[in-house]
Amino acid sequence: MGLDLGMRHDFTALIVVERRVPLGERDLATYEYRKIVKLGLRHVQRIALGTEYVEIVRRVERVVEQLAPDGPVQLVVDATGVGGAVVGLLRRAGMACRVMPVTITGGDAEGFGDGFYRVPKRDLVIGLQLMFEQGTLRIASGLREREALVKEMTEMQVKVTSRGNEQYEAASGHHDDIVSAVSLACWAVRKWRSAEERRGGPVWG
Repeated sequence: MGLDLGMRHDFTALIVVERRVPLGERDLATYEYRKIVKLGLRHVQRIALGTEYVEIVRRVERVVEQLAPDGPVQLVVDATGVGGAVVGLLRRAGMACRVMPVTITGGDAEGFGDGFYRVPKRDLVIGLQLMFEQGTLRIASGLREREALVKEMTEMQVKVTSRGNEQYEAASGHHDDIVSAVSLACWAVRKWRSAEERRGGPVWG
């Protein structure tokens, strides 16, 4: 699950990405079936402006309750700005999921400290674009916010700062909440993939 927390003029977006590992062809060296990870965007909620954070936590709880019986759930939260306080509310709710807070930065390198991940927005956006291009991430047919997601992706702009850093952001007057929530969830899947590859688990396809 990805949760992008809105401010006064921004929507909050809550999304669910389903991770499946179907068996592929046999590896010619080991004769074992290759495991290829596939992702599907199954659920998108765009929560109305002005919704209290306590109510947002309740909505997250309801989705987690629906998902938990089918397997482990990870909730990746944008902890930038006011998000840090909401992370506390989510953790105290005692939901059946792992909460991964992420501070989105304009830097070049990923880091971790005090229980928070620090991830450049460039890495989130480019990682999501690659998944779409490679066909690794698919959007469920009939998803109500499908067009909104595609619109946000096409309106994403790249700006170069005076220090030469690239900044990815929505065009003036536009939103990127769904893109942000989906990119957070997919970033977590990529981290999971890296850990699995190091210990000989499923191979990314």
